[in-house]
Amino acid sequence: MKEITILLTKHNDLVSTIIYWFCGFKYNHSSISLEDNPKQFYSFNKKGFAIESLEKHKRHGVKKSCCYKIKISKEKYNELKERIEEFKNNKEHYSYNTLGVVMCILNIPMPKREKKYFCSQFLAEVLHNSKAINMPRRANLTKPNHFIRFLEKYPYAFKIENVV
Repeated sequence: MKEITILLTKHNDLVSTIIYWFCGFKYNHSSISLEDNPKQFYSFNKKGFAIESLEKHKRHGVKKSCCYKIKISKEKYNELKERIEEFKNNKEHYSYNTLGVVMCILNIPMPKREKKYFCSQFLAEVLHNSKAINMPRRANLTKPNHFIRFLEKYPYAFKIENVV
């Protein structure tokens, strides 16, 4: 078995605050790490595919955070790692899915936009496509808080509060 980490954060910037007040989202950003002792996290932000760190989150004003450590098989881990490597190796071809975020907040499904992602859409898609975790929602309708609801019931996950 291998371990992955899903990090959920709430930032203190204007957009995050607006999303929080209008939608009541506890967390508004999600990312994933493939390391046992996570130093690098992968996600999407307004600049596109992003490699993040806990220090970067601290510098950018994270108000609260939690993470889930999840055990998956070595085969699923390798598939997940391979999918994330594809993003890393071709990051200049990917961009942020602003329209997708708006539609997700409004809970309106829309067709997949090629090479455009928002954080929780990226995370849900790589978890599902690698068969590491079968997410119960469509990737483009997955919000960071959906991971909480799902992982609270997932038998191979455990939660750690305030990691940032």
